[in-house]
Amino acid sequence: MIKINISKEELLEAINNGYNSEKLLTQHFNTSLSTIRRRLRNANIKLFKYSFDTVRFNELYQLGYNDTDIAKQLGVNHSTISDYRNNLKLSKNFKYKTEIEKDNIKLLQNAEKTVEEISELLNLDTRLVEMYLNESTISDDYVLAPIEEQVIIGSLLGDGNISTNKHNTKSHLVFAHSQKQKNYCIWKTQMLQNIMYFHYSFKEVKEVDKRSGKEYFSYRALSKDLPVLHNFKNRWYNNVNGQNIKIINKEDLYKLSALGLAIWFMDDGYKDHNTGYVIATQCFSKQDLNIIKCYFKDIWDINVTVRSNGEIYIGSKYREKFKNIIEPFIHSDCKYKLIKSSCKTPLNGETPEKDNPVLNPPEMEENAERLEVMLTE
Repeated sequence: MIKINISKEELLEAINNGYNSEKLLTQHFNTSLSTIRRRLRNANIKLFKYSFDTVRFNELYQLGYNDTDIAKQLGVNHSTISDYRNNLKLSKNFKYKTEIEKDNIKLLQNAEKTVEEISELLNLDTRLVEMYLNESTISDDYVLAPIEEQVIIGSLLGDGNISTNKHNTKSHLVFAHSQKQKNYCIWKTQMLQNIMYFHYSFKEVKEVDKRSGKEYFSYRALSKDLPVLHNFKNRWYNNVNGQNIKIINKEDLYKLSALGLAIWFMDDGYKDHNTGYVIATQCFSKQDLNIIKCYFKDIWDINVTVRSNGEIYIGSKYREKFKNIIEPFIHSDCKYKLIKSSCKTPLNGETPEKDNPVLNPPEMEENAERLEVMLTE
């Protein structure tokens, strides 16, 4: 007997159980193709072809996994899962299964199981297992090493930001750089490896310019949620009308060493018309800019000027002094920010070239070898 009266709920249940094509629905309900098409249209349900296991999606969704975890399990993009779930008119799963998984992973680790064995036993992606194992090695009372503190402060002054988790008890650091700055982004991630996720700390992101249609790639790094970073969040941000506005924390700023200063410059600095150096600080208030001005005078005995547009300008009188402070930490790929280098940098052991053809301001890249010196200085 051909079934004609098919409810929207019946359609969604069938699609959710893997009958996600017109042909499969026709067979499942023992009806005609025209009936299925009419009922789909009336129910405002669109069918799409997906490259992942939709039956497995249903199993994971019923278990309470959210879009992100399902995407990791099925090896597809988060937005693909989100689109598929929305098409099925399913609500979001906000409950994370990670706490349960972490307990099971820890038990199996104590039983001396390998990552591959744990992955197979729990039916988890090996990268997910590694991420949980890596996360469990750091405690909430973690104290930052001097190098980590310098990278964080330098990044906060530049391109870094700190965001808070949904419980408002811990925060994470995130920074992103363009394709030309990929190695610089990798370097900072490596220096913060103790607080970064093992596999998911560094990610390539594709963006499309809506006007030109041109594709751009950027690279994003993400740390774990930690109380110590939440303390930075409280010190470096003010909530103004619901907006988190970055501010200068004087105590942290005055801790900034040559390494942190170099990171700040590589994030937001450049050479200005062959006369001096500029650091983009337009996002800070006049009061904060005055704190920065005092920092240069008090710590380095350098007089800087605050331009009318909010930039910090290091004039020709102090140009060489400033350059000598940060140059030992500048990688050869960042030499164009200084235009000319006159010494051999301990970062890479290479003699700088006399001429640098790259004159574009704010681009960056780094290497980590020089940082060991900081621990003995």
